[in-house]
Amino acid sequence: NGVMYMHLSPKGTFTMDGTFEVVSGSYNFVYENLFKRKFTLTPGGRLAFDKDPTNPMIDFSATYKNTTKPYTFLNSVSESTREEVLMTIYLTGYLNSPIYTFNIEMPKAPENVREELAYKLSDQEQLNQQFISLMVFNSFTNTGGENQNPNMVATGVTGLATGMLSNQFSNIV
Repeated sequence: NGVMYMHLSPKGTFTMDGTFEVVSGSYNFVYENLFKRKFTLTPGGRLAFDKDPTNPMIDFSATYKNTTKPYTFLNSVSESTREEVLMTIYLTGYLNSPIYTFNIEMPKAPENVREELAYKLSDQEQLNQQFISLMVFNSFTNTGGENQNPNMVATGVTGLATGMLSNQFSNIV
């Protein structure tokens, strides 16, 4: 939803001005037929054009809902417990150089579980790693405890998958 003004000069220069607001929608994130995730766009997100039609300012988010066992990451749940997990990606800045931030929530979990999740994800690196793990494997990653090293597979996947996410979400707009 929005009002857009387009102008084509006699010399062939094309410009756009205006704002497009997301009302509803979804994005199917597919990576080389290995996995597919359907993200729901959050109403109220915006694309703002100021002359350059190829590089609008962006400010929107999309959420993927999953159900998984958080036992490998959280101490406050039993091994058989399954929880609904909401994974949200926020994109801001300009389309050609977006800023990505992630959030992971378990809105239906007991308060003590939500608090432990928030505490463990307060570290940005940990949040990024868990987001990527949930995207790729549909599960949290064990990041080690006493006398354990962090999961090297997840650490390696994080760098690869972050680049993959960057490329894929740039295709949303």
